[in-house]
Amino acid sequence: MIICSDAAWKEDLRAAGLGWTISNQELGLKLARSETRNHVGSPLVAEAMALLAALRHAKTLQLTMVTAFSDSQELIKSLNGRPSDKHLYGVLHDIMSIRDLFSSISFYYVPRKNNGEADSLAKRALTTSEPGLL
Repeated sequence: MIICSDAAWKEDLRAAGLGWTISNQELGLKLARSETRNHVGSPLVAEAMALLAALRHAKTLQLTMVTAFSDSQELIKSLNGRPSDKHLYGVLHDIMSIRDLFSSISFYYVPRKNNGEADSLAKRALTTSEPGLL
């Protein structure tokens, strides 16, 4: 299964829109989801939260093998090496914990132009949120 995730962040509100897709062309399966989160400290943390939400969704679907794509190079480097942003540690810990629940998982960078659906979902989640929720 292929997971693509992205986030949109609004600095003045410290809010993020998270978007992700889960797909398998062979099975003809494509799911798209989004949500909004408050009290998000940075765009990088928002990107990590989007990936975490996607992985949690994949686990509820009882998926065991996933390949995850994000257009955040820094996030992918942190997942495949050493984290560089101390604000990311908590979310990275959660991602690493859920990672162990999959029999196979890998993380890859994808250019933003190739991550359009997740990007659109994240932006839409952020811009269509009710102001009272933020």
